[in-house]
Amino acid sequence: GEVAASATRADLARQADASAALHAAVLRSELEKHRSLPFVLAADPDVTRALRSRDPAALGALSRKLENLSGQTRAAVIYILDAKGLTLAASNWRLPTSFVGSNYAFRPYYGESLRKGSSEHFALGTVSGRPGLFLARRVGPAAAPVGGVGVKVEFDALEGEWRGSGEPAFVTEPPGVVLVTSGPGWRFHTLTPIPEAERAPLRDSLQFGKGSLAPLPVQPDPDRAAALGSGRTH
Repeated sequence: GEVAASATRADLARQADASAALHAAVLRSELEKHRSLPFVLAADPDVTRALRSRDPAALGALSRKLENLSGQTRAAVIYILDAKGLTLAASNWRLPTSFVGSNYAFRPYYGESLRKGSSEHFALGTVSGRPGLFLARRVGPAAAPVGGVGVKVEFDALEGEWRGSGEPAFVTEPPGVVLVTSGPGWRFHTLTPIPEAERAPLRDSLQFGKGSLAPLPVQPDPDRAAALGSGRTH
């Protein structure tokens, strides 16, 4: 019986490794596709001109351009901000949840992008309340930035595919917080308990909204996790 149990565990482990590797590859491909957007737009003359002039006609044309690009790439939102974090143009300009007029200077990713050139940050949207990965890239030189390009990526379709596979799957960031998951009830839970002294700053940052940051009802095997950038997929 012990031999049979050991063989079964080994077989399940191989299946889990293969599934995690496949999920990681699909997610990595999705991320790389979207990471090219802020890079290309930061060098777009239309973006630079609109940021410098702040001409309403130019900004309106830019919002329509971003709207079309968002539809083609399936990015949730593409938006342009000035050096102080104010959104001047956005792909969702027609919607009640439009980013236009909102200031994102308080978001860590934007300040970091102005200093370092680019940044990424997973958080709940302050306007939509929907989770996603925010990608940002500086427009102009570090000494005198003109503004920046932001792209929000949501993972509803990918999570739906994972649910369809029948195998629970989730992605965590380094502290062990679940970000993307086939089980929505697991989002913003943790792999292991986080001390209250560490949880309080995370809550105050609004990155995870009102997420509980409570431990998941599972016991992960770290040796079986497939690495994915700075996080892991399980």
